[in-house]
Amino acid sequence: MTTDKFIIHINTLYFFTYNLKNVEERKAVKKHKDTLIKMLGSGFETVLNALVKSETITYKNFNDLYLIKPLKQGAIDITSIESKKQPTNKLIINIREMLKRVTIQDGIKTPPFFNLFAKHNHQYISHFFNEDSFVGRLHTPISNLHRVLRPYLLIDSEPTAHIDINTAQPLFLARTLNEVIGDNEFTNWVYSGADVYNELLAKSSLPDRDTAKKKFLKTLFNYDLNEIINLYGNSEWAQWVNWYKSNPEPRNKKIKSWNVNPYYNNLAWLLQKIEVQTMRKVWQKLAAVNIPFLTVHDSVIIKQTDHAKALEIFHSVMRAEFSFYKLHSEGMPEPTKPTILPLVLIELQIEYSTLEQDSKIAPQQQERVKRYWRNVTDCLRNKGIGLNMAMKELTEYKHYLKQN
Repeated sequence: MTTDKFIIHINTLYFFTYNLKNVEERKAVKKHKDTLIKMLGSGFETVLNALVKSETITYKNFNDLYLIKPLKQGAIDITSIESKKQPTNKLIINIREMLKRVTIQDGIKTPPFFNLFAKHNHQYISHFFNEDSFVGRLHTPISNLHRVLRPYLLIDSEPTAHIDINTAQPLFLARTLNEVIGDNEFTNWVYSGADVYNELLAKSSLPDRDTAKKKFLKTLFNYDLNEIINLYGNSEWAQWVNWYKSNPEPRNKKIKSWNVNPYYNNLAWLLQKIEVQTMRKVWQKLAAVNIPFLTVHDSVIIKQTDHAKALEIFHSVMRAEFSFYKLHSEGMPEPTKPTILPLVLIELQIEYSTLEQDSKIAPQQQERVKRYWRNVTDCLRNKGIGLNMAMKELTEYKHYLKQN
């Protein structure tokens, strides 16, 4: 293999590895020494070092394992990589094949990975589908697509609706806690219909609900066992969470042996397993009545014409599985007048969500930015704010977004 073809291969592998699962922390792609010898010959390290010198890649090696990271996104060739191991289960195969029927509403700007999928989803669909080995979650360009863009997806060129489980991870945790320790405050919050993030906010010194939500989910799944106690007190449910994250779980085959706490991902494994088991029952029932659907972890996307029946099916599964639950459902946004505004909004919402996720919006600016955002989107929903006013609000929104 020539050096140029090797770089294209690494670029493509990197692009797919981190876009398919939508991983934020992009580290490197892994290559074993024997593979590199087959690709570049016995002098492969000379080639790698030359690429480092030209600032094309960086790499580290741990014995025979090489971690290679491209320093800039170069040319991509989908034929240069192999697809992930593909499913043999008929239901999962059908879900994969459903991706071939997906398009998006005209005029919607989509990211590069979705564009590549749209170009190759018939010939190379297996490259865009992965059933992970952790719990069997499905990763596709639809689960990767930003939530702002998903309402504009089409199935067989028809508008879509989506149905998802409200506060899914707290719900799965609440059921688990009820089963293992019985009566407890966390399960009582969820099963009473209270806003669990407001309840957690009240027990902590955090500034607002959004921060409380992000902090809770981060704390729930990280390796630091002290943080959850420090935030929410030494309650029985928090003690159980720490116990479960610090003891062997034989069913979890992906323990982090390198970590100071190798079992910390047990809870992520358990809650995601409940999610997959629940959603598979939904998928099976939808498939049984020939309703085409797409899946995004704890939600499904269906045609608007199938919405009522799909919602009934989703409820039937949830009633059998949970003592309490809430579903959330929406259809495609109403068409708007021809204007550049919708595309600008989508791009800004993606930018804002990224900054918000990374906690880069200053607390003193959050409410003002949100107000500007609401005013602009109200215009699109025909709530009485004119286009000129919306553009003025949009200018202010962009101004405050830039300041953070």
